[in-house]
Amino acid sequence: MSSSFQQCLSYTTLSDLALGLIDGTVYNIVQGLLDIQHLTGRNLYNQRQKLHREHLVLKQDLVRKHKEALQVCKSHNLAVRKTNKQGETEV
Repeated sequence: MSSSFQQCLSYTTLSDLALGLIDGTVYNIVQGLLDIQHLTGRNLYNQRQKLHREHLVLKQDLVRKHKEALQVCKSHNLAVRKTNKQGETEV
């Protein structure tokens, strides 16, 4: 630690910091925080993957629904159906 920092901290604080480093307390705390960060990151990644899969399923269902609607649609309603499809897929 540089001498300017040592002058700002009291001898007791420096001693406590040194003892904490020696007995591993600070290391254990940092390691625990890293573990929590990794678990949180993994959890968020899994949630994102799940939402992505659900979105793909919903999109596939919407495409299937539009294809079915176009197949049963009479020719005079075809333009209306295509317009509705465009509106739904833009959302």
